[in-house]
Amino acid sequence: MPAQCIHTTVEMGTFAQPLKGQCRPSHVSREFLVSLKASTQPHPAQRARHYTLPIEFRKKYGTVQDSLGCGANGHVFSAVRRSDRTEVAVKLLPKRHVAPWSWVQDPDYGFIPREVQILKDIKHKAVIGFYDLYQDEDNFVIVMELFGASWRTTTVKSSDENPLPLAVRPLRRRAMDLFELLEIKKLSEDETRYIFIQLVECLDHLQAHHQLIHGDIKDENVLIDWIDSKPIAKLIDFGGAVIVDSNHRCMGQNFAGTLEYAPPEVVLGQSYDPEKADCWSLGVLLYSMINRGCGPFADAHATAYEGYQQPKCSTNCRRLISELLNKQQRDRPTFKEILSHPWVVNGQAQHC
Repeated sequence: MPAQCIHTTVEMGTFAQPLKGQCRPSHVSREFLVSLKASTQPHPAQRARHYTLPIEFRKKYGTVQDSLGCGANGHVFSAVRRSDRTEVAVKLLPKRHVAPWSWVQDPDYGFIPREVQILKDIKHKAVIGFYDLYQDEDNFVIVMELFGASWRTTTVKSSDENPLPLAVRPLRRRAMDLFELLEIKKLSEDETRYIFIQLVECLDHLQAHHQLIHGDIKDENVLIDWIDSKPIAKLIDFGGAVIVDSNHRCMGQNFAGTLEYAPPEVVLGQSYDPEKADCWSLGVLLYSMINRGCGPFADAHATAYEGYQQPKCSTNCRRLISELLNKQQRDRPTFKEILSHPWVVNGQAQHC
């Protein structure tokens, strides 16, 4: 059996559109999917302001506070757990925005999005923590770890160890993703390596223990906080995840990641190894962190056929980037091989 690709897409941007004729999973009934169909609704932020949270949620959580962010598919806000006053992040996810092929049967919650089940089942220090799930007829309410305490100016004193000045820290309590961070701060090579090692160790764990490939590695899916002057990373958004077996192959049109981070074989519509595709994405991410947010390739044609300008970094770092951005997927390193690379090993020794 080939590797199972959770999302099937063909759009050359964010690969967000399903293939024509895509079959629904056999375990999801037609009646269940039809029941989710709805007409155009307001923007998630507008909907959230007028939404009454499920009573089960309100019994356990109260004091809804800051808005933490809003995308096309959901709204995230903070709340407080009543039992111990712990602040949490809450995502309001409309059911109509869950792709038909991504529903799974969960023993605890019934039919839920696969990405929620993945988040529920994984316990790792570099994956955002899952607490609770509630739902009503129209929405899921996902309760998660609130990550990013040091970004709140009201809780960060001038004497605290945080590498960003107060003037540029967001006022809301929220994690900052790598995309936002690179817009306001140039990471040192040591800081870059510290973030990179956390991500690769996490990805290696997910594959070894859960047969899972993230499938959408990019700067916007990495949250960053600072503890004792060190950047702490959390991986989010498992909507593009791929469950793999020993064959480790998918077709290019099954890729559910982001074009800017997609490897040549995906851009060209060829079959691909999900792990090697994630390793290419790690190469793009590493290059971008070294190069303050600027990626190695301008477009899909450059990804498939052109080279890139060498970044300003150490020789070992440049060598690792070159290995990760090898256009021949068979010649790219695996997660375990990345962890044994001299640039990574030197960083692990420094931070022991």
